[in-house]
Amino acid sequence: MARAFYIAVALCFAAASTCYAASSIVVAYSSINPNSAFLEIARVHGLYRKNGLDAEVVLVRSSATATAGLAAGNIHFGYIGGSAVINAAAEGVALKLVASYDAELNYDIVARPEIKNVEALKGKKFGVGSLGGTPWMAAKLAFEYLGLDERRDRIQVIAMANQTSRFNALEQGAVDAAILQGNYSRALQAKGFSVIVDLARAKLPFLGAGVVVSARFLRENQPMVESLLKALLECQSFINAPENKPAVVRLLGSYLRESNPPALEEGYQVLSGNLRRKPFPSLAGLNNIKRILAQSSAKIAAVKTEEVIDDRLLRGYDRAGSLDRALAGAL
Repeated sequence: MARAFYIAVALCFAAASTCYAASSIVVAYSSINPNSAFLEIARVHGLYRKNGLDAEVVLVRSSATATAGLAAGNIHFGYIGGSAVINAAAEGVALKLVASYDAELNYDIVARPEIKNVEALKGKKFGVGSLGGTPWMAAKLAFEYLGLDERRDRIQVIAMANQTSRFNALEQGAVDAAILQGNYSRALQAKGFSVIVDLARAKLPFLGAGVVVSARFLRENQPMVESLLKALLECQSFINAPENKPAVVRLLGSYLRESNPPALEEGYQVLSGNLRRKPFPSLAGLNNIKRILAQSSAKIAAVKTEEVIDDRLLRGYDRAGSLDRALAGAL
């Protein structure tokens, strides 16, 4: 992604920016799904305020938009995918992954009812996310895992804004298959659509989304980064405590605008499953993403992924026992 794009979007943010008090932060994410729900759960339960932060949690159009905002300083924290971070690094935008609750590919490939297997995906229209984004990357890795090749197998990849658009396109027949998560996948399965493969079973290293800050913000505002991580660890603990499941499911339903009990249970399993690990960003997952992106970019091939990750603060919390308590629901 060209540097000019980051500058253009940054100028758009600058036009609408306001001055924030020391404790005010903007947290941006680009997709509504069970994995991002914990950002809203933390807000509803006052965990940001408890840790001295006045957090505005906002949905932006894409990870690229969030990345530009991080670079401009109008967004302080992004919950975005490894693909966006690597693309930014290739263009000289210094971002740091400080935490990630996602270490493996956990998407499903869902197809129209008449499509029953991988072979039947050949020659079909396949819905992904924005080009270069997390779902697009997940689809690339899925094709590789399944032995598919876009050109050879005449798969027409169609970029779409988000999971809702892919869900609707698949349901209405505009695409034949798509890559989806959680409640979106299960909702279509309940209508007779085929889940061709559950990629979570493949255990493919991945970094779907993580907490990202600019290198400058981390350097100049480390106490705020520490406070945000504390709030998210406390949210992880809240979700992991078994007695809180009813409350978590209610909040998840409100966030996803979902009322179907089986779909909510599936969403809960996706969310809680990701929170059963210490949130160290996966270097293996980041390298897997880089490997795919580098096939068409010498700049990306030159990115040093180990320099994109900065988990020093999490290591400190781990030494203090906070991560173990969060996993146990006892923080």
